[in-house]
Amino acid sequence: MGMRLFTDIGIAKNQTIYLAAAAALIFGLGIWGGMSFSDGQITRLEKRIEETKAAAEMRQAEAIKSEREAEQFKAKIAFLEQILADRDETARRQDEEIKKISSAASGLRAGVNRARGVSRIESTITELCAKLREIGHACE
Repeated sequence: MGMRLFTDIGIAKNQTIYLAAAAALIFGLGIWGGMSFSDGQITRLEKRIEETKAAAEMRQAEAIKSEREAEQFKAKIAFLEQILADRDETARRQDEEIKKISSAASGLRAGVNRARGVSRIESTITELCAKLREIGHACE
């Protein structure tokens, strides 16, 4: 029936074979072209996947490095906080000692002021003799 269709429209048997071969060739080229396009597209996609994987691995390595640095900074911060706590404790003890010394110094100052208020015996005798002379009694 297929051959009769071509003969009915005036196409010879040889031409029918050529047309069928050309159609098969065109169909084959279409399939080959489609496969080539698909292969090229798959290759490009595989290349992009590999590039993305490489970029992800690089970012993963950077993240691990950043995490290590963060841990080091945390350790340094903890160390410095301990130093600050130790220094705060030392400062507190020194403040207490300064208060004790200040209290003792205040007592010493009061003692010095009391000592200054007490006249020396020599000056008191001299003053007494001078006053006695003023009223007419001489000192011996």
